[in-house]
Amino acid sequence: MSRLKQFLLFFFLTGVVFLFFLWQNNSKTIILTLQEKNNQTIYPQIYYTTTAKPYTQEKSAVAFKVEGENYFFKLPSKTSIDSLRIDPDIKPKKKIVLKQIKIVHNNWFTKEVYLQPLDKIQPLHDITEFHFKDNKIEFVTSGPDPYMQTPLQPQLIQKTSLLHLPALLISSIISVLLLFLYNLYKKESSDEILLSKLILYTLFSAFMIFKGYYYKTHVALWHPSDEMAHVSYIKYVHTHHEFLPTYEKMTMMNNPKAGNYLSHPPLYYEIENLNYDPTLSLKENVQNFRTMSLILYTIATLLLFYLGFQSSLSILGHFIYLSVIASIPMYAYAGGSVSNDNLSFIGSAIFLIGFYRLLQKQDNLSTWFLIAVGGFIAYFAKLTAALLIFFALLYYLVYKMFKKEEFGFTKQSIILLAITLIPVLLYQGYIMTHYHALVPTFNATHPQQYLHSPFFVPEQYRLHLSPWEWLQRMGHYIQGGWFNIHSHHSFGQSSLYGDIGLVLLHVMALIALLLPCKDEEKQFCLLGKMTLFALLSVLLIQYIFSYKTHLKSGYLGGLQPRYLLPFLVGFAIMASIFVDRFKNYFLAVIMIILIGIHALYSDFFYFLLYYR
Repeated sequence: MSRLKQFLLFFFLTGVVFLFFLWQNNSKTIILTLQEKNNQTIYPQIYYTTTAKPYTQEKSAVAFKVEGENYFFKLPSKTSIDSLRIDPDIKPKKKIVLKQIKIVHNNWFTKEVYLQPLDKIQPLHDITEFHFKDNKIEFVTSGPDPYMQTPLQPQLIQKTSLLHLPALLISSIISVLLLFLYNLYKKESSDEILLSKLILYTLFSAFMIFKGYYYKTHVALWHPSDEMAHVSYIKYVHTHHEFLPTYEKMTMMNNPKAGNYLSHPPLYYEIENLNYDPTLSLKENVQNFRTMSLILYTIATLLLFYLGFQSSLSILGHFIYLSVIASIPMYAYAGGSVSNDNLSFIGSAIFLIGFYRLLQKQDNLSTWFLIAVGGFIAYFAKLTAALLIFFALLYYLVYKMFKKEEFGFTKQSIILLAITLIPVLLYQGYIMTHYHALVPTFNATHPQQYLHSPFFVPEQYRLHLSPWEWLQRMGHYIQGGWFNIHSHHSFGQSSLYGDIGLVLLHVMALIALLLPCKDEEKQFCLLGKMTLFALLSVLLIQYIFSYKTHLKSGYLGGLQPRYLLPFLVGFAIMASIFVDRFKNYFLAVIMIILIGIHALYSDFFYFLLYYR
């Protein structure tokens, strides 16, 4: 392509991407300022409609972002809304103060800010002690379905013009990146292709390390998932020096009377204990713990990149492989926080490298050593990671039986696997004899506290969901916790539409799962299929067991998709296999690169623009 054509294409792409950003930014956002007097977490939801029509689930929204006491909800920009219903929480006895309702309307190059009067709000159900005073509303939730209603009569308080300079800058960067990637893709000689691969993997490695470091240093203390519980576990390990933790004695740092609900195997916490310094402040220790997690995450990421680098994908396929890994938000977010997920990432990555060698029929002792070590680390980091590995091996055995091929076991490999299994069986035997359960859950370690915890809902306050409703709830969790950031400080797009690039890459991966593998990339394709089937199998098990728990205890959680992150590479492999089918079509290549760039934007760059 000549320089003139590239120059014209740059301006065209910049304009298209810039207009896309403006169009995507056209929205109405309602901001509720809510305070829970006892500092308990609340999960408000809103419903909107015209006066003559009833409220429906289709016209509702949950907060897509939370900043302190401010809860942000997206409203359809073109829908006429006359009435608003506010459901402050599903738990009774919450003492809540509603301080403000603000509506922000972005319309191309203008921004309008409205304030909704609070004196029009009327309590309708499960709300008591309702008082309007000093332009604030105070109330107490008295049941599982509290809500109040107000006619929407907002008053314009501010109107400003928008230049969208950040969007223009990002559009220019995307166009430059697109042209750069296209020029890499056009390299033809083996030396040029190798250089292109090295450039891609170096850039993405630097990007992933920077992402993890940014989350480590900029995300507030205790915002990441269960970070307080993880730090409390580390402190327990430091003070008790037990070979196997006594889970029923573990408590929370911020409340010594409350039991610690985490009951993971102790390997990650023993590693983090090496960083614990009682002479430092809590904040300094947490930063040290996060640094160790960042190191583990970096090692795991480089191992996954090494796995992809070995494959015979085209440059386009490598770009998509890297983009999927780099665009799933919770992966790097966990990498910058105190979480045993990071050790499970390493164990799974080591296993996958050995598993890939096994599929390539390199069934020697070093291959089985990688599989054994990876499985060992994964099991003693997080049991769900071990479950993913179990299903991957199960599908491998099924595949071998179907093909009527030998399994490749040797006497040495059997001895190695047996040695690795001994500590696993001893630990599992300890758990089963001591707690009479496969996993020492909170109801097994702290049975009395469990009855008064969020994991147990008294019968009179329960919401009984059908299997279909539970599946819908799981879909909501997948949207919030796989395509966005879901933790004690959730952050992300208000709908899957905002994550369209990453969603399309996942759809491509699922389509490729059903297509036959080509001979030139068969082993890498089989690795992706078995990994992804294992992930989907664990997702199904998670659905079944979480719904069973819901029926038994009324608990509405247990659906976090981050448990599946150790095998996220399954989506990366299959998406890259799919796009490789279109590597010789110019327009398809441009569209695929744009999809990959949008996936990267909707994750980290969206975070940089809007996180406070």
